[in-house]
Amino acid sequence: MTTILRPFRVYFEITRSYSPLLMCAGAFLGMIISRGVGLDFWESLIPLASLYFLTSASFVFNDIFDLETDKVNGINRPLSAGELSFKSAWVLWALLEISGLGLLTYINHRGAALLLIFSYGLSLLYTLKIKEYGLLGNVLVSLFVSLSIIYGALSIDGKFPLPLLSLVYLAFLLNLAREVIQGIADAPGDAVKNVRSFSMIYGAKRAKIFGITLFSLMLISAPLVINASGSNLFRNHALIYGYIFNVAGFSYALYKLYLSSEKDVRRVLKIINLLTASLIALLLISLI
Repeated sequence: MTTILRPFRVYFEITRSYSPLLMCAGAFLGMIISRGVGLDFWESLIPLASLYFLTSASFVFNDIFDLETDKVNGINRPLSAGELSFKSAWVLWALLEISGLGLLTYINHRGAALLLIFSYGLSLLYTLKIKEYGLLGNVLVSLFVSLSIIYGALSIDGKFPLPLLSLVYLAFLLNLAREVIQGIADAPGDAVKNVRSFSMIYGAKRAKIFGITLFSLMLISAPLVINASGSNLFRNHALIYGYIFNVAGFSYALYKLYLSSEKDVRRVLKIINLLTASLIALLLISLI
């Protein structure tokens, strides 16, 4: 059974499929706010599939160019662990890119297609060069993620409702905090590539404090931001309890993050990823 599932595991690991799926969830949020309950699932499928394929392609591209860094950091990704050949990785990247760009031709609104192409191009440039600039790279990555919400809205109606800016702000803060903390875990490999991350310049302790401050700002401003988006989250008792549980989880994760060693940061980030997914799920339920 393990042998049968191995190709799927390798694919999900090299594309980091939870991240493309989270971006698709963000785009779906944008679609729902733009169209409302009248959103047709099949109409949303092609824009979401294109986003998924191009985001996955960018992660494969990143793993190809970060092979030596991953080895230094002890990250057992398919390439660094020898489970996938260099040639196969390039082929997978090309297939994902062709699929994503091909599907873009079926999107009716040109602005959405151009935005996704621009974001994808910048993600490749980030891997090749911008990543070296540390915090600037973190800001750009966070911008890519938050732009997925705008892309979702544009792909459906070619419009960008202003209430979406509140969710874009929330997504940007959340991902910037995560990227700063990720830099702590990636410090050994970043040293090899001369990446001037916040952690490398100011030290792991200050990077933790900065990341935790950004996370805290996100949690404090979240109620106002979520209300501004038109969500009914705080008008439903069950969703309110879910939100309180989510905030408690984030608070615990930040406490663990503050106490964690540099080696344990990745483990805490996995908890934060799960909590991010649950927050998006709450927002989706409140809008449907």
